[in-house]
Amino acid sequence: MTPVDDVRRRLETYFEGVDPTALDGDQARDSGRLLLTAALQALGGGEVAVDEAALTLAAMFFWYRWIEAPTGHDDPDCQTAYRLYRVLLAMAPDTTVPPELAEALSDPDNDEPIGDLLHHEARDLIDGCLHEFDDIAVELGISLGRCAVALTAPGTPEAAEHRCNLGSGLFARYLHHNDGADLDEAAGMFRAAVDSWYGDDQEQARYLANLGVVLHTRYQLNGGDQDLAEAVHLHRQALRRQPGTQSYRSQYAAVLHTRYEISGRRRDLQRAIAGSRDAGPISRVNLALMLRHRFELLSDPADLHDSITLLHEALAETSPGDPDRARRLSALGSGLTLRFTVTDDPADLDTAVGLHRDAVGCARDNDPHRLDYRSHLGHALHDRYEDSGAVADLEEALVVHAAHGSGHPVRAGNAANTRTARFDRFDRISDLDEALRSYVEAVDALPGTHIHRGALLSNLGSVWFERFQRTHDLADLAEAITADREAVRCTPSRHIDRSRRLTNLAMALDSRYARTGVPTDLDTAIDLHRDACDSAPPARRRHHASALAIALHLRFHLYGRDGDLAACIELLRDAAGCRPNHQDRPRRQTLLASALITRHSTDGDPADLAVAVTLIRAAVAATPPQHVQRAGRQTMLGSTLAKTGDPALIDEAVTVLREVAGRTDASTPPGYRLRTLGDALMDRWEATYDVTDLHAAIGAYRQAIAATTEADPDQALNRYDLAGALAALADDTDDPVHRREAVTLYRTAVAQTTTAALVRIHAAGEWAAQTLALGDPRSATEAFAAAIGLLPEVSWTGLARRDQERVLRTWNTLAADTSAAALLADRPGLAVELGDRGRSLLWEQQLRLRRDTRDLTNRHPRLAARLDHLRQRLLATNG
Repeated sequence: MTPVDDVRRRLETYFEGVDPTALDGDQARDSGRLLLTAALQALGGGEVAVDEAALTLAAMFFWYRWIEAPTGHDDPDCQTAYRLYRVLLAMAPDTTVPPELAEALSDPDNDEPIGDLLHHEARDLIDGCLHEFDDIAVELGISLGRCAVALTAPGTPEAAEHRCNLGSGLFARYLHHNDGADLDEAAGMFRAAVDSWYGDDQEQARYLANLGVVLHTRYQLNGGDQDLAEAVHLHRQALRRQPGTQSYRSQYAAVLHTRYEISGRRRDLQRAIAGSRDAGPISRVNLALMLRHRFELLSDPADLHDSITLLHEALAETSPGDPDRARRLSALGSGLTLRFTVTDDPADLDTAVGLHRDAVGCARDNDPHRLDYRSHLGHALHDRYEDSGAVADLEEALVVHAAHGSGHPVRAGNAANTRTARFDRFDRISDLDEALRSYVEAVDALPGTHIHRGALLSNLGSVWFERFQRTHDLADLAEAITADREAVRCTPSRHIDRSRRLTNLAMALDSRYARTGVPTDLDTAIDLHRDACDSAPPARRRHHASALAIALHLRFHLYGRDGDLAACIELLRDAAGCRPNHQDRPRRQTLLASALITRHSTDGDPADLAVAVTLIRAAVAATPPQHVQRAGRQTMLGSTLAKTGDPALIDEAVTVLREVAGRTDASTPPGYRLRTLGDALMDRWEATYDVTDLHAAIGAYRQAIAATTEADPDQALNRYDLAGALAALADDTDDPVHRREAVTLYRTAVAQTTTAALVRIHAAGEWAAQTLALGDPRSATEAFAAAIGLLPEVSWTGLARRDQERVLRTWNTLAADTSAAALLADRPGLAVELGDRGRSLLWEQQLRLRRDTRDLTNRHPRLAARLDHLRQRLLATNG
C-alpha cells in the first residue's frame, strides 16, 4: 500500500466513524510523514517538485490528527498542518483550509517564504532525531531541508541557516547508518554556513563547532590529517566566540584528545582533561577515557579510579535504549581490564568480559564503533585466557576477532595477539605467520607518533622472538631486538606498559647472549629486567621477576656468582607463589626447579633436588595434555628424576623420556628430547653398568644429531654427549674405534662457531684427553691450542677483573697441559709458545688497550692521554 492510499484509508475510516483512533499513534504518524516525503522533492537548480494532491492530503491528515487530541497550537501536528496549508496557499490561493486556521493563515504578519516554512518543519524533525533517532523523521527532515535550501536565495543569512540545518540532519543520519556520503555532504553544508560569515557570534560559533565535529568524525573514519588540523582550529574559533558554552569546551577537548592519540603530545592530553572538567556532565564519558589514557601514560592510580567512577556514574544514568549505551559499557569494560594490571583481581576481568558482551549485544548494526566493541571483547577474553588458561576464552576471542576483520591497525593488533596466544598453546605455525603479517601491516599503518605504536612494535618484537625460538634464525632475533628497541624508545618513562616492553627487549638480548656468548648482551638484559621490575604495576611484577631470574641464572652459569643464583631462586620462589589457578604458575615452577637443580649441582644438597622433583611433577600435572609446553616439562621431569641416583626414579625418568622422545606433535625440539633421553640412559648405565643402556644412549644421541640442523647451537652439545658415551664404550671394550669417533665429534664441536665458547672449550679439553689416550700427542696439542684460542672469548676484556680471574681459574692447568702435550709431540718450541700464551692471557687482556692505542698516541697525543685517564678510572672501578 502506498503512503497516499494508507493515509486516505485512515482518513476515510476516521470520518466514517468506523475507527476514531485511525489517526492516532506512531504508526499513523509515520504514514503521514512518508506521504509528506513523497509530496515534496528537491530537484536541484532551485526547483522543487510538488504533488499538490498528496500535499493537501498530508495537511488534512496532520490537522485532524491534532483535532482528535488538541494540546495547544505549538503541538507538532498543529504546526505541521499550519505550515503545509501555508505552502498550499502560496501555490493555490483558493485552497480550502480549516476554519480554525483561516485567520492565522490570512495574517500578513505570518507571511513567511516557503523555504523558511519548510526549513522550520525540517528543523523540528531533525532536532527531535538528535534526542531520539527516528529513520522516517530524519528522512523527511533531510528531504524538507533540501527543499528549503533549493528555495532560498544563496548568499543570504537564511541560506546559511538552512544549510546548517540540513547538515545536522545528514550528520544525524550518518551517526546511525555510517554512510560516508552523508558525512561528506554534511561537511559541505556546514562549510557553506561557515564561509558565509553571516550571523552574530553565537550563530557563527555554532556553524564553526558543527563543521569541527563533522571533520573530527571524518578524521576518525578516514584518517585525513587535514581534517584533524582544521577541526582543532574550528573548535578553537568557536570557543573564542562563545567561551562559556560547555558543549564547545567538550568538543574542543575531544578533538585535542584525538590529536594526543596521534601525536603523543602530553600538553594536548592535559588541556583536553582540563577542558572536559570545565564542560561538566556532558563530557563525563570523554573525560573518563582521557583519564584512562593519562593513567597509561603516567601510572597514577587516582586517574584510573576516577575514570572508572565516572563511567559507573554515566552508565547508571543511561537508559537501555540510549544509542550511547554500548560505547559506555565498552569503555567501562576496558577500564576494568586495565585495572586488572594493577589489582591482579580476576573479578575485574570477569566483569569486563560481561560488560563487553553487553556492549556488543546492544550496539546498533549501523553503529560506527561496533567493530571496536567486538575487538575490545576479544581483547578482554584474551587477557582472561592469559590469566586462567581457559581455552574456551581463547577460542571465543578468535571467533570474535574473526568477525570484525582487520581493517584498523589497533583492532588488527588485538586479533594478532590472540593468534599468537593460540600458537603458544598449540604450536600452529600458521597462526604465528598470520600474526606477524598483521603486526607488520598494523605498524606500517600507524603514524610514528601514535600512542599505540609502542604497543604494536612490542608485540611485533614478541612475534619475531617466537619465530626465532622456532627457527633458531638469528635474522629473526635481530628483527625482534630492532622492534623491541623502537618500542622502548617511543614509550614514555612512566607508561603503564613500559615494564612489559623492557622485558621483551631484555628477553631477546638474553637469547642473543645464549647464541653468541657476548656477555654485554646479558649484562644489558639484566639491567633492563631490573628496570622492568622496578617500574611494573603489581599484577606484572612476578612475571617480570621470573624473566629477571632467567637472566640471573644464565649469568651464574657464565661467571659462577653465588649471589646471582641466590637472587634467581628468591625471585622464582615469590613468582611461583601466585594464585594456584594462574596460567603461568607451571612455567614459574619449572624455572624454580631448574634453578634448584643448578644449586644442587654446585653444592650437592639433596633437598634442592627433592624440591625440584616435586615442583616439576606439579607443573606437569597442571599442564593440559595438548599444551605446547607439556612435552618440554615432561622432558625436564625425566632429566631431574635421572639426577636423583634413585634406581626407581631413574627407571621412571627413562620411561617418561622415551614416551616424550617418540612424540611427533611436541613443539620442544626433537634433538633436545632425544639428547635428554640419552643423558638419562647414561645415568642408569653409570648406576648399573648394563651395557644395553650405554648402547641405547649412543643410539639416542645419534638420533638427536640427525634431528638437529648443523647451524643449531645444540648440535655441538649433541656431539659432545655422544662423544662422551663413545669414550665410555671405548673404556669398557678397549676398542679404539669408538675413541677415534669420539675425537672426531669433539673436534667438530670445537669448530662450531654458533655454540657458546664455554661448550667449545670443554669439547677441546675432552678432545685432548681422548687423543692422549690414543697416544696421539700432536692431536692433543692441536686441541689444547684450540682451547687456549677460546680463552679470550670466555674471559674477554669487557669483563671485570675478578670475573676474568674466576673464569680462568677453571683452566689454570691449561698452559701446563698444553706444554706437556707439545713436548710429548717433540715440539719444544711450540710448548714454550703455547705455555707462555696461556699464562700471559690476563696480562695480554690488560695490555691490549695500550697496544691498540699506540698509533693514536703518535697521531693525537692529547686524545690518547684522555683515553688513558678513562681507562685508569675503569680499571679502578672494576678492581
